[in-house]
Amino acid sequence: MAQLQAEIAKHFPSRLGYVTPLAAGAFPLTRRHALQYVQPGLALVGDAAHTIHPLAGQGVNLGYRDVDALIDVLVNARSHGEAWASYPILKRYQMRRMADNFIMQSGMDLFYAGFSNNLPPLRFVRILV
Repeated sequence: MAQLQAEIAKHFPSRLGYVTPLAAGAFPLTRRHALQYVQPGLALVGDAAHTIHPLAGQGVNLGYRDVDALIDVLVNARSHGEAWASYPILKRYQMRRMADNFIMQSGMDLFYAGFSNNLPPLRFVRILV
């Protein structure tokens, strides 16, 4: 705990004041992607629907885009007198977001793989960039 306290003091000396860590922990960074985002009356958004490696900080952006798409679908359905919580309506949200989220997840996985191993061709590319 002393090392954690020293790191906090080193990186945030004047902003936080004195911090006493009570516990330390870790969790694995895992990729998850729900097979379905929606059921009747239910829609998963953000990290509830998908997780992404935090390497490029895109997780929250994907979540915002999910919320934006869901709101758009719900407002559109409601303005047309459709049953906005029905499965066919919520499925529109899923169709709009699932592929984009998968592509971003896969891109971050490739980015991570390219910068986290020592294969000679990849080391050469890293030197160039």
